[in-house]
Amino acid sequence: MEKRTTIRIGVVILDGSRILITKMHRENSEDIYVLPGGGVEHGESLIDAAIREVKEETCLDIEVEKILYLKNLYTDEGHFTEVIVLGKIIGGKLEKGVDPEEKGVEKLKAVEYIDLKDLENINFHPRQLKTLLKKHHEDSFNGDAQYLGIFKYPED
Repeated sequence: MEKRTTIRIGVVILDGSRILITKMHRENSEDIYVLPGGGVEHGESLIDAAIREVKEETCLDIEVEKILYLKNLYTDEGHFTEVIVLGKIIGGKLEKGVDPEEKGVEKLKAVEYIDLKDLENINFHPRQLKTLLKKHHEDSFNGDAQYLGIFKYPED
């Protein structure tokens, strides 16, 4: 089997000290909370992918302010590079949108804001961001983009 390489986008959207997250169905495991985002389509820019994915999942219109983090993941099926950006809402109304079905099951279960300090108490991924987001929010995300490393998925 040929292994694939994929680029993914994740978008940090803040409202004060609250962050917008999506609750996703995960087959044969506990549901997972992630940033709005998904795969970058062939010929699509990272910025356009971020705008599209947020619109699809949350019904919100955003603009991308900066790149925050880069991360690599690998599975038995392939390798993923995830680019995590800071987004700013410019329109729309927060509602649960749609996400492609996986094996006939709607993956997107909810979209909601949660306080940054409460990320520690939920099954949030990428796990490396649980403390980094809180710390960098306090610094107004003034630093340069940060490489988080490479990790086997699912992460333990």
